[in-house]
Amino acid sequence: MLLLITASTAAFGGSWVRPAGGVYVKVGAAHFVGKTITAQGDFVGDALEAYGEVGLGAQWELDLSARAVRHQLGAAVEMGLQDLEALAKWGPGGATPIAILIGTRVSPYTRGLRGPGGADLITGFGVSRGYPWGWLDGRALHRLRVGGPSSAIRLSGQVGLKRPKSPIGGAVELAIQPAFARIADQPTGAPLPIEEALSVGAVGFVEVAAGFGLSVDAAWLPPFHNDGPGARIAGGLTWTR
Repeated sequence: MLLLITASTAAFGGSWVRPAGGVYVKVGAAHFVGKTITAQGDFVGDALEAYGEVGLGAQWELDLSARAVRHQLGAAVEMGLQDLEALAKWGPGGATPIAILIGTRVSPYTRGLRGPGGADLITGFGVSRGYPWGWLDGRALHRLRVGGPSSAIRLSGQVGLKRPKSPIGGAVELAIQPAFARIADQPTGAPLPIEEALSVGAVGFVEVAAGFGLSVDAAWLPPFHNDGPGARIAGGLTWTR
């Protein structure tokens, strides 16, 4: 089984919650190439991605993301939706804001080139700290496969660089996702285990005008502690209100 695991951050939201009516949107494309142990060649994935944050008021925010992918391994090609995610985030704010997250990730397929499929219940928390030079952010998310045999804890840390009035910024990120209760020999049609992943990524962005901006990110998934090693690069258009 080959997996396209996107561990790099689509946008920096951290544990800060957007005010009521505040919006951040990113649409873009990504390209992934992974090595395989088979003679069929490289695993290649292309994706159209959408990500959004909406401030709901009362210290709540809704984060949404979706991807449409085309995966290829040798002559085999698979296309469709992947990883539809919705997270509700609550945080009281402050100099060192802490956020509590709950939501779901739905992968509308069972088996194939798009990965294990199924639905996950996601819970977690994050903490951030802003500085004159940028920010620090840490997050821990627990993923539980609904109706399946596995769970995973995703730990990520991010260091960002951006001065208050500068239109240019960037960040580096390290993320690891160990998985537990991984039972692979399931009957056909049963939910497969959650993948294990390790990634090192970077993102850069520039504010253009009238709330619009451009971003680019890249990630390396090394060939250890990874169900889908390889490299990814992506870019997109952003809008903030």
